[in-house]
Amino acid sequence: MIKTDIKTSLRTILKQKKTTIINIVGLSIGMTAAILILFWVQNEKSYDRYHADADRIYRITNHLTVSSGDTWVWENSPLIYADAAKREIPEIENTARLYSAAWNPLIINRNGTLMKEHGGAYVDSNWFSMFSYKVLSGSLASFNRHPNNIILTESRAKKLFGNSDAVGKSLLSDTMSYTVQAVVADNPTNSSFQFDIFIPIEARLADKDTRNDENDWGNFNYLTFVKLRPTAKSKQTEAKLTALIRKSKLESDIKSSLTALPDMHFETGLQSSATRHINENTIHVFSLLGILLLLMACINYVNLTTARASLRAKEVSIRKIVGAGRKELFLQFITESFLMSLLSVVLTLVLLRLSLPMFNKITDNHFILALNDILLWKLIGLAILATTVLNGIYPALLLSSFNPLHVFRGIGLLRIRDAYFRKTLVVVQFSIAVGLIIGTIVIFNQMQYIQRSNSGYNKSQIVNVIVPWKAFGGYEAAEKQKSGMNSIVQQLKAESSIAEVSVAQDNMVNNLSLSSGGFDWDGRPEDFKPSITRFSADTNFRKMFNIQLAEGEWYTEDLSSVKKFLLNETAVKELNIRKPALGQRFVVGKDTGIISGVIKDFHFKSMHDKISPLVMYNDPWRFQLFIQVQPGQNAKALAAIEKIWKANLSKFPFEYWFLDEMFNSVYATDNRISTLVLIFCGIALFISALGLFGLTAFTAERKTREIGIRKVLGASVFNIVTLLSREFILLVTLSILIAIPLALMMMNSWLNNFAYRINIGIWIFALAAALALLIALATISLQAVKAALANPVKNLRTE
Repeated sequence: MIKTDIKTSLRTILKQKKTTIINIVGLSIGMTAAILILFWVQNEKSYDRYHADADRIYRITNHLTVSSGDTWVWENSPLIYADAAKREIPEIENTARLYSAAWNPLIINRNGTLMKEHGGAYVDSNWFSMFSYKVLSGSLASFNRHPNNIILTESRAKKLFGNSDAVGKSLLSDTMSYTVQAVVADNPTNSSFQFDIFIPIEARLADKDTRNDENDWGNFNYLTFVKLRPTAKSKQTEAKLTALIRKSKLESDIKSSLTALPDMHFETGLQSSATRHINENTIHVFSLLGILLLLMACINYVNLTTARASLRAKEVSIRKIVGAGRKELFLQFITESFLMSLLSVVLTLVLLRLSLPMFNKITDNHFILALNDILLWKLIGLAILATTVLNGIYPALLLSSFNPLHVFRGIGLLRIRDAYFRKTLVVVQFSIAVGLIIGTIVIFNQMQYIQRSNSGYNKSQIVNVIVPWKAFGGYEAAEKQKSGMNSIVQQLKAESSIAEVSVAQDNMVNNLSLSSGGFDWDGRPEDFKPSITRFSADTNFRKMFNIQLAEGEWYTEDLSSVKKFLLNETAVKELNIRKPALGQRFVVGKDTGIISGVIKDFHFKSMHDKISPLVMYNDPWRFQLFIQVQPGQNAKALAAIEKIWKANLSKFPFEYWFLDEMFNSVYATDNRISTLVLIFCGIALFISALGLFGLTAFTAERKTREIGIRKVLGASVFNIVTLLSREFILLVTLSILIAIPLALMMMNSWLNNFAYRINIGIWIFALAAALALLIALATISLQAVKAALANPVKNLRTE
């Protein structure tokens, strides 16, 4: 029986070539898009779950209330917190700490070539017993025997030592020689810990001053993980941790909580982070998008199958007369749907192979299409099941329900509700497509708004170079540091390819440093300790970045006079500075001075955040070089900068960034999401157009006689095209009316993530509607014009 059903189904599939091609192409594209999305979604949702006992591992998160309504959330903890917690809290089975070297990268000396390693981390002795790593060579056990032992990932070992075995070989970093004890597999794409070099914490603490600093409850520099006992309750442990840190730090405004390891990836609100995060709502949106794209492809199949039901009526009726029951007919049509899904899978695998490199580039992942990948076949199996059920159930019920006597008597086969069902599916399909068009336009315009909006400062042709803080003897050698930086600045200014040079303390693009306390001014309430960003820069900073003053004057390089501070407009407003602001007393730390000017607000953080209070001043401790290049002389300027760097700082590798590229990197996640939405919007439109093309072709085929008669009676090509197009255009128009309010609600929700956003104007909906109608008209016209131009005599003779 099954063999007969397969033969019959294959015969039917091969006979209806046009319909089969439309269905297979539509299903394959829908499956490919859905599988790619589900690959990404599954990867994001599975972050850090591969570690053994991941459900019992937590990271300590600290919440510090700095003032009323202002709480800082830190993922870092003091070094000594872990030992104290394990000693005093019985619910904790084990602890592990990590110090990221991203902010102070390792300097690797490989055969005389200096390289900055941003993927280094200092970990303690329990790290590899708490977290899962696959050892490729060497032994993890020997890692803790000496502070100069290190562990490398496979890719980093190949980069440093080629294809030879790295175990036992030495690596020079700064003045320390490290010995490779093991090579582990590269970090999975769903790991928060994307570190490639692991060094014992003891190596960092070998410096006496560093150890003394870190053994202070006030220094929060380490990610601290705890593994709870199987019977322990996280809430009870949190309460004990809070009591412990308050007792040790002698501070009642701090609270510790536990963030489950799998939940770290979805955190929001951290002051800064050493790991990668994503908004969980984005995962939900893309999960829905994948389902909708697969649904749209299935709608094509259902519409075309039910539309052609009348052509198969005699086949079904004859089979019923010779004894086939409804169950057998139902199974046959389900088999057809299953075979169609299997054929689509073959094309899907080809499309996956072709599209995966581009998808990896967009998502910044490293997915691999391996035929032995269990996840791949799970997703394909899920897609086959979904398409078989969605495609098969209704058509099978409809086709197997024909009454043979009605068929041979010429009684109408399809009831009114069947036509309405198909129309409803077309409306659903185009509503999704129109919604995606609106979403794409809104996202594109928001990203353009960020790129083109006035950030409040110039970032064109500016190179950023960070001078290591210990380059001139560290913080203990103030005069040497100042003299060294001034010398470099003068040498840079002497280059004809360089327009301006400025020195500052922090990054200009996304300054995440905040301070609370240590600020004072006349009229400040005693309990008011707001968070303020401190920014030190030289006098050239204003000219290079074109910072605008609302009032007052910029400070000078003369540090012997009264200390002068610049506040931005937001600071003057939110700190309730007495008017006039100029000349008012202002205190930053140990420095007391006056407000000499008010800066017009500019964006020194991401546009996801509102502009916050900022104070600028002149301080000699500055390590960020900003170099403005003359137009068209990038290569010459970079060569000059590198030459000066090597002449003054030969012990450190040269590294630079262009400021506009740094600006774009802040919005890398937003750009990736907008690109993905744009691509999947295009796929949705193609699938919708493909379905409309098939339905129009079949409608024209069924109305061959009517079209012929109308042409004989004088109907024009325009009249025929209107006849075939009217119904579909009405359905697309209804889809637009349904999609607009839903898309408006969803996109307003997305835009609320930005402190500075566009307004969704009527023109966006008008453009989306015009695009949808244009695509629908173009698709319908291909078949409608072909039918209208056909020879009516030939068609009527055939009839």
